[in-house]
Amino acid sequence: MTGEDDLNDGLDYKFEASEDEGVSVPKENEDQSDNEQETEQKEEEKKSKSNKRKNTDKEKLKEKKKRKLEYDTAEKKNIATQTADIIAEKLAQKVKRQNKKLSALELSDLYISKSNIAYTGDWKEERTLKNLPSFLENFIENDVLSKSPKRLRAEAKKAGKKDVKPEEKKGKPARHEHCYALVISMSAIRACDVHRATRSMEAGSMKLISKNRLKDDIKNLKSSRCRILAGTPGRIKRILEVEKSPLKGTEIKAVICDCYLDSKLQNLWDTPDTIRTLRKIIDGNKDVRIYLY
Repeated sequence: MTGEDDLNDGLDYKFEASEDEGVSVPKENEDQSDNEQETEQKEEEKKSKSNKRKNTDKEKLKEKKKRKLEYDTAEKKNIATQTADIIAEKLAQKVKRQNKKLSALELSDLYISKSNIAYTGDWKEERTLKNLPSFLENFIENDVLSKSPKRLRAEAKKAGKKDVKPEEKKGKPARHEHCYALVISMSAIRACDVHRATRSMEAGSMKLISKNRLKDDIKNLKSSRCRILAGTPGRIKRILEVEKSPLKGTEIKAVICDCYLDSKLQNLWDTPDTIRTLRKIIDGNKDVRIYLY
Protein backbone atom coordinates (compact mmCIF):
# COMPACT_ATOMS: atom_id res chain seq x y z
CA MET A 1 0.00 0.00 0.00
CA THR A 2 1.41 3.39 -0.97
CA GLY A 3 0.59 6.63 0.85
CA GLU A 4 0.90 10.03 -0.87
CA ASP A 5 0.25 13.65 0.09
CA ASP A 6 -3.47 14.14 0.29
CA LEU A 7 -3.17 17.54 1.92
CA ASN A 8 -1.81 19.44 -1.12
CA ASP A 9 0.65 21.21 1.18
CA GLY A 10 3.35 21.29 -1.41
CA LEU A 11 5.48 18.62 0.15
CA ASP A 12 6.28 15.55 -1.86
CA TYR A 13 6.67 12.36 0.13
CA LYS A 14 5.78 8.67 -0.14
CA PHE A 15 5.78 5.77 2.35
CA GLU A 16 5.15 2.04 2.21
CA ALA A 17 2.66 0.63 4.80
CA SER A 18 3.03 -3.02 5.74
CA GLU A 19 -0.08 -5.07 5.42
CA ASP A 20 0.74 -6.96 8.64
CA GLU A 21 1.61 -3.89 10.59
CA GLY A 22 0.51 -4.20 14.25
CA VAL A 23 1.22 -3.10 17.74
CA SER A 24 4.67 -4.14 19.05
CA VAL A 25 4.90 -5.99 22.43
CA PRO A 26 7.20 -4.42 24.97
CA LYS A 27 10.19 -6.60 25.95
CA GLU A 28 9.33 -6.50 29.65
CA ASN A 29 5.94 -8.15 28.90
CA GLU A 30 7.71 -10.92 26.99
CA ASP A 31 10.03 -11.55 29.96
CA GLN A 32 7.07 -11.66 32.34
CA SER A 33 5.28 -14.21 30.13
CA ASP A 34 8.41 -16.38 29.99
CA ASN A 35 8.71 -16.24 33.79
CA GLU A 36 5.08 -17.26 34.24
CA GLN A 37 5.54 -20.22 31.90
CA GLU A 38 8.70 -21.24 33.74
CA THR A 39 6.89 -20.96 37.10
CA GLU A 40 3.97 -23.07 35.84
CA GLN A 41 6.39 -25.67 34.53
CA LYS A 42 8.16 -25.83 37.89
CA GLU A 43 4.81 -26.18 39.69
CA GLU A 44 3.84 -29.02 37.39
CA GLU A 45 7.15 -30.76 38.02
CA LYS A 46 6.73 -30.24 41.76
CA LYS A 47 3.21 -31.71 41.65
CA SER A 48 4.43 -34.65 39.60
CA LYS A 49 7.21 -35.38 42.09
CA SER A 50 4.77 -35.02 45.00
CA ASN A 51 2.32 -37.45 43.40
CA LYS A 52 5.10 -39.93 42.73
CA ARG A 53 6.24 -39.65 46.35
CA LYS A 54 2.67 -40.15 47.60
CA ASN A 55 2.23 -43.18 45.36
CA THR A 56 5.54 -44.58 46.61
CA ASP A 57 4.48 -44.00 50.23
CA LYS A 58 1.14 -45.71 49.57
CA GLU A 59 2.90 -48.69 48.02
CA LYS A 60 5.28 -48.91 50.99
CA LEU A 61 2.36 -48.71 53.45
CA LYS A 62 0.45 -51.33 51.47
CA GLU A 63 3.48 -53.63 51.47
CA LYS A 64 4.01 -53.06 55.20
CA LYS A 65 0.38 -53.97 55.94
CA LYS A 66 0.68 -57.05 53.74
CA ARG A 67 3.81 -58.23 55.59
CA LYS A 68 2.14 -57.61 58.96
CA LEU A 69 -0.95 -59.57 57.90
CA GLU A 70 1.23 -62.47 56.74
CA TYR A 71 3.16 -62.37 60.03
CA ASP A 72 -0.01 -62.25 62.16
CA THR A 73 -1.55 -65.10 60.14
CA ALA A 74 1.55 -67.25 60.60
CA GLU A 75 1.54 -66.47 64.34
CA LYS A 76 -2.11 -67.52 64.64
CA LYS A 77 -1.48 -70.73 62.72
CA ASN A 78 1.57 -71.68 64.78
CA ILE A 79 0.42 -70.69 68.27
CA ALA A 80 -0.97 -74.17 69.04
CA THR A 81 2.45 -75.77 68.57
CA GLN A 82 4.35 -73.35 70.84
CA THR A 83 5.56 -74.06 74.36
CA ALA A 84 3.43 -73.11 77.37
CA ASP A 85 5.48 -70.05 78.32
CA ILE A 86 5.37 -68.63 74.77
CA ILE A 87 1.60 -69.22 74.55
CA ALA A 88 1.07 -67.57 77.94
CA GLU A 89 3.11 -64.54 76.83
CA LYS A 90 1.20 -64.17 73.56
CA LEU A 91 -2.14 -64.43 75.35
CA ALA A 92 -0.98 -61.79 77.85
CA GLN A 93 -0.19 -59.46 74.93
CA LYS A 94 -3.64 -60.13 73.51
CA VAL A 95 -5.24 -59.32 76.87
CA LYS A 96 -3.41 -55.97 77.00
CA ARG A 97 -4.54 -55.03 73.47
CA GLN A 98 -8.15 -55.97 74.18
CA ASN A 99 -8.33 -54.18 77.53
CA LYS A 100 -6.36 -50.94 77.15
CA LYS A 101 -8.34 -49.12 79.85
CA LEU A 102 -7.63 -51.66 82.60
CA SER A 103 -4.96 -51.15 85.21
CA ALA A 104 -1.99 -53.50 85.59
CA LEU A 105 -3.68 -55.10 88.60
CA GLU A 106 -6.93 -55.65 86.69
CA LEU A 107 -5.05 -57.08 83.74
CA SER A 108 -3.26 -59.57 85.98
CA ASP A 109 -6.63 -61.09 86.87
CA LEU A 110 -7.12 -62.02 83.19
CA TYR A 111 -3.73 -63.57 82.46
CA ILE A 112 -3.57 -67.32 81.78
CA SER A 113 -0.79 -69.04 83.72
CA LYS A 114 1.59 -71.26 81.79
CA SER A 115 1.01 -73.94 84.44
CA ASN A 116 -2.52 -74.42 83.05
CA ILE A 117 -1.36 -74.71 79.43
CA ALA A 118 -0.47 -78.15 78.08
CA TYR A 119 2.19 -78.57 75.39
CA THR A 120 0.82 -80.17 72.19
CA GLY A 121 3.65 -79.34 69.78
CA ASP A 122 4.55 -83.01 69.46
CA TRP A 123 1.23 -83.69 67.71
CA LYS A 124 2.34 -84.18 64.10
CA GLU A 125 -1.03 -84.68 62.43
CA GLU A 126 -2.81 -81.82 60.68
CA ARG A 127 -5.18 -80.02 63.08
CA THR A 128 -8.42 -80.59 61.21
CA LEU A 129 -11.93 -81.59 62.28
CA LYS A 130 -11.28 -85.08 60.97
CA ASN A 131 -8.27 -85.52 63.27
CA LEU A 132 -9.87 -83.91 66.34
CA PRO A 133 -11.13 -87.22 67.86
CA SER A 134 -7.61 -88.68 67.59
CA PHE A 135 -6.17 -85.56 69.22
CA LEU A 136 -8.61 -85.85 72.14
CA GLU A 137 -7.87 -89.53 72.61
CA ASN A 138 -4.14 -88.79 72.55
CA PHE A 139 -4.11 -85.96 75.10
CA ILE A 140 -7.23 -86.17 77.28
CA GLU A 141 -7.45 -88.62 80.18
CA ASN A 142 -9.45 -91.77 79.53
CA ASP A 143 -11.55 -91.07 82.61
CA VAL A 144 -12.92 -87.97 80.87
CA LEU A 145 -13.50 -89.48 77.45
CA SER A 146 -14.96 -92.81 78.58
CA LYS A 147 -18.69 -93.35 78.92
CA SER A 148 -20.28 -91.90 82.03
CA PRO A 149 -21.77 -94.29 84.64
CA LYS A 150 -25.23 -93.02 83.72
CA ARG A 151 -24.65 -93.86 80.07
CA LEU A 152 -23.28 -97.30 80.95
CA ARG A 153 -26.32 -98.07 83.10
CA ALA A 154 -28.69 -96.92 80.36
CA GLU A 155 -26.96 -99.11 77.78
CA ALA A 156 -26.91 -102.07 80.17
CA LYS A 157 -30.62 -101.64 80.87
CA LYS A 158 -31.41 -101.42 77.16
CA ALA A 159 -29.43 -104.62 76.55
CA GLY A 160 -31.19 -106.39 79.43
CA LYS A 161 -28.00 -106.71 81.46
CA LYS A 162 -27.45 -106.19 85.18
CA ASP A 163 -26.45 -102.77 86.41
CA VAL A 164 -22.79 -103.52 87.10
CA LYS A 165 -19.68 -101.40 87.38
CA PRO A 166 -16.85 -103.43 85.86
CA GLU A 167 -14.17 -100.90 86.75
CA GLU A 168 -15.07 -101.14 90.44
CA LYS A 169 -14.99 -104.92 90.36
CA LYS A 170 -11.42 -104.81 89.09
CA GLY A 171 -10.41 -102.48 91.91
CA LYS A 172 -10.31 -99.37 89.70
CA PRO A 173 -11.69 -96.05 90.96
CA ALA A 174 -15.26 -95.28 90.03
CA ARG A 175 -15.84 -92.92 87.11
CA HIS A 176 -17.12 -89.46 87.88
CA GLU A 177 -20.68 -88.83 86.80
CA HIS A 178 -19.98 -85.23 85.79
CA CYS A 179 -16.62 -84.91 84.08
CA TYR A 180 -16.20 -82.90 80.88
CA ALA A 181 -13.80 -82.05 78.08
CA LEU A 182 -14.81 -78.64 76.74
CA VAL A 183 -14.01 -77.63 73.15
CA ILE A 184 -14.29 -73.87 72.67
CA SER A 185 -14.72 -72.51 69.12
CA MET A 186 -14.97 -68.97 67.79
CA SER A 187 -18.48 -69.26 66.31
CA ALA A 188 -21.70 -71.26 66.54
CA ILE A 189 -21.14 -72.69 63.05
CA ARG A 190 -17.69 -73.93 64.00
CA ALA A 191 -18.97 -75.36 67.30
CA CYS A 192 -21.59 -77.32 65.35
CA ASP A 193 -18.83 -78.66 63.09
CA VAL A 194 -16.86 -79.75 66.17
CA HIS A 195 -19.98 -81.43 67.58
CA ARG A 196 -20.51 -83.40 64.37
CA ALA A 197 -16.83 -84.44 64.36
CA THR A 198 -16.96 -85.76 67.95
CA ARG A 199 -20.49 -87.04 68.50
CA SER A 200 -19.60 -90.58 67.40
CA MET A 201 -16.91 -90.85 70.09
CA GLU A 202 -17.56 -93.12 73.07
CA ALA A 203 -17.93 -90.14 75.41
CA GLY A 204 -20.62 -88.52 73.26
CA SER A 205 -20.88 -84.83 72.39
CA MET A 206 -23.37 -82.00 72.75
CA LYS A 207 -23.27 -78.41 71.46
CA LEU A 208 -23.75 -75.29 73.57
CA ILE A 209 -24.27 -72.22 71.36
CA SER A 210 -26.08 -68.89 71.54
CA LYS A 211 -28.56 -69.95 68.84
CA ASN A 212 -30.06 -72.36 71.39
CA ARG A 213 -32.26 -71.04 74.17
CA LEU A 214 -30.24 -70.82 77.36
CA LYS A 215 -32.80 -72.76 79.38
CA ASP A 216 -32.70 -75.57 76.79
CA ASP A 217 -28.93 -75.86 77.08
CA ILE A 218 -29.20 -75.98 80.88
CA LYS A 219 -31.91 -78.63 80.69
CA ASN A 220 -29.86 -80.73 78.28
CA LEU A 221 -26.79 -80.46 80.52
CA LYS A 222 -28.79 -81.82 83.44
CA SER A 223 -30.01 -84.85 81.51
CA SER A 224 -27.19 -85.48 79.03
CA ARG A 225 -24.74 -88.35 79.39
CA CYS A 226 -22.22 -86.71 77.05
CA ARG A 227 -18.71 -85.93 78.22
CA ILE A 228 -17.57 -83.68 75.33
CA LEU A 229 -19.05 -80.17 75.18
CA ALA A 230 -18.67 -78.13 71.98
CA GLY A 231 -19.48 -74.48 72.58
CA THR A 232 -18.72 -70.81 72.06
CA PRO A 233 -17.00 -68.65 74.70
CA GLY A 234 -20.04 -66.43 75.25
CA ARG A 235 -22.50 -69.30 75.79
CA ILE A 236 -20.15 -71.23 78.09
CA LYS A 237 -19.57 -68.10 80.15
CA ARG A 238 -23.32 -67.48 80.50
CA ILE A 239 -23.99 -71.06 81.59
CA LEU A 240 -21.23 -70.86 84.22
CA GLU A 241 -22.77 -67.63 85.55
CA VAL A 242 -26.26 -69.09 85.94
CA GLU A 243 -27.32 -69.61 89.54
CA LYS A 244 -27.18 -73.31 90.42
CA SER A 245 -25.67 -74.01 87.01
CA PRO A 246 -25.49 -77.71 86.03
CA LEU A 247 -22.00 -76.98 84.67
CA LYS A 248 -19.34 -76.15 87.24
CA GLY A 249 -15.70 -75.25 86.78
CA THR A 250 -14.64 -78.20 88.94
CA GLU A 251 -16.30 -80.59 86.47
CA ILE A 252 -14.36 -79.27 83.46
CA LYS A 253 -11.18 -81.33 83.43
CA ALA A 254 -9.83 -80.19 80.07
CA VAL A 255 -10.41 -77.23 77.75
CA ILE A 256 -9.52 -77.58 74.07
CA CYS A 257 -9.17 -74.23 72.33
CA ASP A 258 -10.05 -74.61 68.66
CA CYS A 259 -7.57 -72.26 66.91
CA TYR A 260 -9.28 -72.54 63.52
CA LEU A 261 -8.84 -69.49 61.22
CA ASP A 262 -11.94 -68.32 59.33
CA SER A 263 -12.07 -66.67 55.89
CA LYS A 264 -11.30 -63.30 57.50
CA LEU A 265 -8.22 -64.80 59.21
CA GLN A 266 -9.83 -64.43 62.63
CA ASN A 267 -9.80 -67.06 65.39
CA LEU A 268 -11.21 -67.48 68.88
CA TRP A 269 -8.41 -65.38 70.44
CA ASP A 270 -9.82 -62.33 68.63
CA THR A 271 -12.96 -62.66 70.77
CA PRO A 272 -12.52 -60.99 74.22
CA ASP A 273 -14.96 -63.50 75.77
CA THR A 274 -12.46 -66.33 75.18
CA ILE A 275 -9.90 -65.17 77.76
CA ARG A 276 -12.60 -64.20 80.27
CA THR A 277 -14.30 -67.60 79.91
CA LEU A 278 -11.00 -69.43 80.43
CA ARG A 279 -10.29 -67.34 83.52
CA LYS A 280 -13.73 -68.19 84.92
CA ILE A 281 -13.09 -71.89 84.38
CA ILE A 282 -9.63 -71.65 85.98
CA ASP A 283 -11.08 -69.80 88.97
CA GLY A 284 -13.40 -72.80 89.48
CA ASN A 285 -10.70 -75.40 88.88
CA LYS A 286 -7.05 -74.43 89.37
CA ASP A 287 -5.89 -77.77 87.95
CA VAL A 288 -7.75 -77.56 84.63
CA ARG A 289 -5.57 -78.21 81.59
CA ILE A 290 -5.82 -76.07 78.45
CA TYR A 291 -4.95 -77.58 75.09
CA LEU A 292 -4.61 -75.59 71.85
CA TYR A 293 -5.74 -77.32 68.67
